[in-house]
Amino acid sequence: MHDIERMELGKKLIVADVSKEIIWGSIELLKLYNLYAADAVHVKTAEAREAKAILVDDQHYNRISGATKLKVINVEVDEATFKKSIKQLFSTNSNI
Repeated sequence: MHDIERMELGKKLIVADVSKEIIWGSIELLKLYNLYAADAVHVKTAEAREAKAILVDDQHYNRISGATKLKVINVEVDEATFKKSIKQLFSTNSNI
């Protein structure tokens, strides 16, 4: 918990409340894209918080390609590809 608190204080992590709307939206993603429940909740929560992107470390998120306005960035790619994705994100979203 100490790491989570430190990341939150450093504005590197947002611990967000999950509303009924997020849960219902997550259920729709579950039905449409066969996602794991946690993956669907993460996506809908990020959307509700108006995130521009979500960093992932698994391939389950590939199932939602085109179904979300979020840019899905896989952290398990090679370093050059990851850096390119992050650079593109910041260049297209100057308000980040």
